[in-house]
Formats: sequence, C-alpha cells, structure tokens
Amino acid sequence: MRSVMSISLPALLGAALGLALASYPARADDQAAPAAPAPPPAPKAWTDAINLSGYLEAGITGDFDSGSSNLNFGHLFTDKANQFLFNQGSLVFERPTDSSAGWDFGFRFQGMIGTDARYTHFLGELDRATNTDIQFDILEASLSEHMPILTSGGMDLKVGQFATLLGAETIDPRTNYFYSHAYIFNFGRALKDNGAMRGNKFSPHHD
Repeated sequence: MRSVMSISLPALLGAALGLALASYPARADDQAAPAAPAPPPAPKAWTDAINLSGYLEAGITGDFDSGSSNLNFGHLFTDKANQFLFNQGSLVFERPTDSSAGWDFGFRFQGMIGTDARYTHFLGELDRATNTDIQFDILEASLSEHMPILTSGGMDLKVGQFATLLGAETIDPRTNYFYSHAYIFNFGRALKDNGAMRGNKFSPHHD
C-alpha cells in the first residue's frame, strides 16, 4: 500500500513564515520578568537570645598519707582526702550581647550549689544560708552592653559581680585541665571581682 502526502503552496508559505517568526528574538517586554528578591529575614526578638544552661561536677582525691584527718594540705576545692565530693551544680541564665547588632544589652546570672561554694563566697555573701559543707553561692550577677564606638569592633561594658579574669584556672570546672587546683589559685588571688570591666574590639570579627 502506498501513502501519498500532498502539500499545497499556501501551506509551504505558512510553514516558512512560522519558522521565521520562531527564530526572531523576543522583545524585552515579551521575556519573563526576573523573580523579585526574597525579603530580608525578620529581625530576631531580644528574648530569642536568652539561654539557660548548667553543669555538674563531682569527684574524689586519694591520699594514702592523710592520716585520720582525711585532709589534703594546701587544697580548698579538693580539701577532703578519700572522700567523694559534690563540688558544683550550677545553672546559668544569660543573654549574651550581639556585637553585630549595634547597640545591644545583655545579662548573666550564674548560681551554684556544692562544696566548692564554701570558698567562693564574696564578702560574706550567703555565708549564713546553711551550715553544711554543701553551700550556695552566686558566681555571677552582671549586666552587659555592646557599644559600636571608639574601635571598629566596638566596646563592651560589664557591670556587676563576676569571676576574675586573672590566672589560667577558673571556678567553672569546664575550662580547667585538672580536677584539683594549683596553690596560687587557692591562695594567691581573688576568685571574683565586683565592679565594672570594659573591653575594646579592634576588629568586627573578634569576639
């Protein structure tokens, strides 16, 4: 069976015209409009940066030559030999300042319970809260402010009661290498400061 296809002259002219129109570049107003840029994210609320965290520390130090006193001479936080100690249980309620937000305010409150608190009281603070080895203390109660002034990274100001910056060891056990402390930590410097502290950042990328 043979199939015959016939094409008329008007059909050929119409096809040629259609190809010509298809190859002609579209005008700018015929092209799809570019997608609108996404709106910037909504600024975070001041309360979104509030954090609650905590930690626990406990341990024991062995001394086979402590005698009947069971005391480690020259120690404070680890003063009891061969005895399990609940050193610290701490809760931290804070809102750090954001240096990228321009002017910003924050706070930090850190409370502690444990045997370490016997030696961290500031000027008799909470000395009479209990008469047991496990005591309470306020490690930090401060307000902070970031100010975009003076240097490219701005200036930070903290006012209140906070742990001292002196020395390599800290009250917070998470930043110490060892469970026990050096003699200079126990008796050579104050553990906490009360007043104001200012710091300048010379780069906006420095925290």
